[in-house]
Amino acid sequence: MSYRFKCNVFSCIGFVACTATNPIWFVKTRLQLDSNGKQSTLDTIRTIYRQSGIKGFYKGMTASYMGISETVIHFVIYEAVKKRLQDWSHSGRSLADEEKDEKSTSDFFQFMIAGALSKTVATCIAYPHGNVFSFLVNSISCSRLVVVNTMLEHGSMNPYLCSM
Repeated sequence: MSYRFKCNVFSCIGFVACTATNPIWFVKTRLQLDSNGKQSTLDTIRTIYRQSGIKGFYKGMTASYMGISETVIHFVIYEAVKKRLQDWSHSGRSLADEEKDEKSTSDFFQFMIAGALSKTVATCIAYPHGNVFSFLVNSISCSRLVVVNTMLEHGSMNPYLCSM
């Protein structure tokens, strides 16, 4: 499979998963941001529904969709690094060794290295999306553009510093 095809497949899967699970994450984030800590999950759900209806559970969706890019970047880099490491380690093997196709300890460490490297790069590239989501959830009447501009003006992608 080509990298382009994999990117498209991962993006579609991520889009569906984000859309299906955003209400759960939205309620969880609201509960975490509750300064009193006295509101139950059911109370939070009722409050969101009363204030905004069903659309209220999908607030911050744009930032969640930005998170899809992290997953796509992670998997594409992982596959590329894993293939290079396998090609490098299997370059001295004979055809008979290749036919056995047994996994060894070195294969395990190669997968770990590929995973760690790809996740680190993907997180460094796409990290701010989580902070934008939290800020959007916390701000009741704020446009996405205002949120991003405020965060950039304060020189931080930390939404809690921007609300001070």
